[in-house]
Formats: sequence, structure tokens, C-alpha cells
Amino acid sequence: MRSTVSGLLLLLGSIAAVVAATSVWAGRALLDETAFQDRAAAIALDPTVASAISDEILARIPVTVPPETEAQLREGVAAALREPRVQEGWARLNREAAIAVLAVAKGEPSPFVNAAGDVVVDPEPLLVEIEAAGGPLAEVIAQRQASAIVLIEAERLAPIRRVTDAVDAAPPLLIALAILLLGSGALLARGPLMAATTALVCLLAATAGVLFAFIAARDRAIERAGPGLAETIIVETFDTTRDALALLVGGAAVVSFGLVLVLAGLRARGGGQRPAAEPWRA
Repeated sequence: MRSTVSGLLLLLGSIAAVVAATSVWAGRALLDETAFQDRAAAIALDPTVASAISDEILARIPVTVPPETEAQLREGVAAALREPRVQEGWARLNREAAIAVLAVAKGEPSPFVNAAGDVVVDPEPLLVEIEAAGGPLAEVIAQRQASAIVLIEAERLAPIRRVTDAVDAAPPLLIALAILLLGSGALLARGPLMAATTALVCLLAATAGVLFAFIAARDRAIERAGPGLAETIIVETFDTTRDALALLVGGAAVVSFGLVLVLAGLRARGGGQRPAAEPWRA
């Protein structure tokens, strides 16, 4: 019975620790402007980005573009994305998209919401940079008509808001709960080895669960996004934050495992001591 209770406490504590780290990531990773822009700029070299931007430009040109000009346009966009200024423009667009979705999910006022309540971003600053780097194709790109990109439609925001409301106030409570549960589980375990083994298995399972949930959330966001550049922005925005999530969750798991080891070790050391015999009773 004691082992079962200890294992259950360690499992719940592991889940609380990993979810707390995920909550911190959701609120902080997107606010690290320098790191976010560095990651997003690096992803600008992905061929899918150039293809999506080219499609977006072509969709905005009201006249038919000859096939040879279209091919040159795609090559020109790919070349322009190698320019630092254009990469910075792509990074800003990704960051605006992340901030827009996060703000709307929290129910905060946002300039990235249109009259219909859809989450939108304006790609014009990026397209201006591409036009400036477009050389002879600048005249073709200049024919585009300005319009915002719909990232997520209004009717599909309700599930995101529910999850965000639940997670927003979670970190302090979950951290305290994780410490309490992990500490209790470690002290109830029959020995340091059992505590360490159980905690390791639980933490690995909880970490894997978070990563699978991240992939599932990414897939759901893609389903809710519009086609073309909107989908690409969603995908690349998730990809820019993936490493930060893995690092934060992994760090939380390591700290939690260390806490269990320390408490289980202290309990074993204290339990192994025997009071010295009193001389007058010898």
C-alpha cells in the first residue's frame, strides 16, 4: 500500500512539474524577442517559406502572370530571403503572429483582430523588403494588392481560449504542488532506489506526453489556419519555440529528479541511524 501511494504521488508530482514548465514556456518563450527572431530568421531559408511567400504574392496580383515570370519570381523570392533585412522581416512577421495568437487566446485587446474577430497579420512590411530586394522583378511584385492574412478564424478560437485560461494562472500553483507531491512521494518510498526509479519513469512519461501534446497542438493549429502562407507561419512559429520547450521541460524534469534523490537520501540516512545506548542502562 505504501509503495502504491508513493508511486501515485510521484506520478502526480511529475505531471505537475512538467505542466508547470510548459506553462512557463507558453508565457515566456514567445516574449524573448532576440532569441525568437534569431530562430525565425534562420528558418527563413526553408524552401517552403519561399514557396508560400511566392504563392501569397501571386495571389495578390490581379493580372495573370506568365509562367516564365512566375518562375523568375519564385527564384527572386528565394534569393531575397537570403538577405538579412528580409530575414528580419520574416522574423518580425512570425513574432507578430505568435503575439497575436497568444493575446487573443488570453482575451487581451489586440491590433491583430479584424472586424469579424479573426486573428490576422499584415505581411506588407515583409513584402516591401522583398520588393526592395527583387531587382528587375520589383515591378511585378509592386502590382500586388494589400490584404491581411487570416491566421485563425474567430469561431475556432474558443478551444484555445479555454486551454489558455486554465494554464495562465498555473505555474505558481503547479510548482508548489509538484514540490509537495514529489517530496511526499520520496519520503514515503521504501528506499532511495525505488524512489529514484519510480520518479525517473514518471518524469520520462510526463515529458514524452508534453512533447506529443505539443505536436498535436501544432497539428490542430494548422487545421484551424487558412491555407498557404498562414499555414506556413503557424508551422514555422511552432518550430521556432520547439527547442525552448524541450530545454525548459527537460530542465524541470532534471530538477524534479534531483529533489526526489535528495529527499529520499536524507530519509534513508535519518532512518538508518540508531540512538546510542544510555550509559546508565548498559
